[in-house]
Amino acid sequence: MTTGQRPFFYGWVMVVVGFLCYGLGLAPAYYSWGYYGPELIDELGLSRTEIGLAFGLFGLTYSLAAPLSAVSISFLGLRQTMTLGPLMAALGFFLLSRANSAWDCYLSFSFIAGLGIGLGNQLPCQTIASFWFKKYRARALAAIISGGGIVGVGVPYANQLTLELASWRTGWEIIALVSLGVAMTAALLVRNKPEDLGQYVDGLGPGEEQEDRRLTAAAMKGQVWTARQAIRTRQFVLITIAAMACSAPWGAFTAHGRIHLEALGFALVVITFIWSLRSFVSIFGRVGSAIADFVSPRTVLALALLMEGLGIGGLTFANSTALAYVFVSMFALGFGVALLAVPLVFAYFFGANAFSGAQGSSRFTVGLVRFGAPTLTGMLADSSGSYTQPFLCLVALCAVGSLCAFFCPRPGPPPAMKIPVNSRID
Repeated sequence: MTTGQRPFFYGWVMVVVGFLCYGLGLAPAYYSWGYYGPELIDELGLSRTEIGLAFGLFGLTYSLAAPLSAVSISFLGLRQTMTLGPLMAALGFFLLSRANSAWDCYLSFSFIAGLGIGLGNQLPCQTIASFWFKKYRARALAAIISGGGIVGVGVPYANQLTLELASWRTGWEIIALVSLGVAMTAALLVRNKPEDLGQYVDGLGPGEEQEDRRLTAAAMKGQVWTARQAIRTRQFVLITIAAMACSAPWGAFTAHGRIHLEALGFALVVITFIWSLRSFVSIFGRVGSAIADFVSPRTVLALALLMEGLGIGGLTFANSTALAYVFVSMFALGFGVALLAVPLVFAYFFGANAFSGAQGSSRFTVGLVRFGAPTLTGMLADSSGSYTQPFLCLVALCAVGSLCAFFCPRPGPPPAMKIPVNSRID
C-alpha cells in the first residue's frame, strides 16, 4: 500500500445500505395497500372510508413516530434502531396477512407496521447522510431517498403477479419477509458513525476534518435564524400549507387510485403500468428539483404544485389510456419536484441553523394531512358515489398551496436578540 493512502471510506457502503433499507423497507408497504384495496373490499367487506382511514392512520403513525426514532438513535444507536424497526414492521405485515376485519387492519398495518416504519426507516436512513457526510451530504441523501421511487417502480408488477398466482394475503407475507431481510441487512452492515471505524466524516483525514470544522464555525458566526424564530413567521405557515398541498393528493391517490381507475373502466394491466409510471416519473421530479440552484426555490415549488394539481385533476376525468399516462406523469413530476422543493425553501429562507427544527415542525403538521387526506377522500367517495368531488378538492388545495408558495416573500434578517438591561457584552 502506498504510504499515506486513505482506507476505503465506509460511508459509501452506508449509502448503498440506506438505499436498500429505505426502498425495500418503505415502498412495498406504502404502494401495496391501495393496490390491494379492491381485494380487501371484496373479501373483508371494507368501505372506501375504511380503506382510506387505515392508510391515513398508517401515515399518521409513522410521522408521529419520528421523535421516538430520534430518541432510539441517540440511546440505542443507528444500527439497533434500523434493525428493530423493520422487525416490528414485519410483525405488522404478517398479522395483516391474517386480518379478518377493519380493526385487524388498523392494528396490524396502521399501528404496528406504521410504528415500525416510523421507528426504523425514514429518519434513520436520512440520518446516515448527516452522520457520515457533510461535503457530499446532499448527494448521499438524494441517493438514499431515490430508493423509494426506484423500488416503487417494481412494486405494482410484483403485486399483480401475486394476485395472479396467489392472493393479497400472500402479498403481505412476502412483504413481511422483505422487511425481515431489511432488518438483517441493517444488523450486519450498518455502523453508527465514522468514529466507530476510526474514520472521519466524508472520509477526510484528521487534519482536513479539523480544518473543515474551523471553517464551519467561522461560517456560523453572526446573526442566524433559530428554529423557534422561524416557526413564528408567516413564511413558515405559508410553506407548511404548500407542503400539505404536496402530500395530500399523493397519499389520497395511493390509497384510492386503483379503485378510482377501475371505476373509470381501466383494466388491471393498465392500472399496474400507471402505478409503476407514477413512481418512475417521480424520480425525475426529485432530480429535477436541482433547478432550484438557478431559480428561486419558492417559484419552483409553486410551479410544481400547479403541475401536481393539474395531474390529479386530469386523472379525475381521464377516459383513455393515453390521457391517463399524460396526467399521471404530470402528477408524479409535480409531486417529485415539490417533495424536495419544500425543504429547499426552508433552507433558503431560514438557513442551516434553523433548518432541522423548522422542517421537523412542519413535517409534524403535514403528518396530520397524511391521516386526513386518504380518510376524507374515502368518506366523500362513499357519500357521493365517486371520487370526483374529493379529487377536485385536492386540485383546489394544490392551487392554494401554489399561491402560498408563489406569494411568500423571503424573510429578512431574524429579529434582534433582546439583551437584558443588566447584562453586558465583552
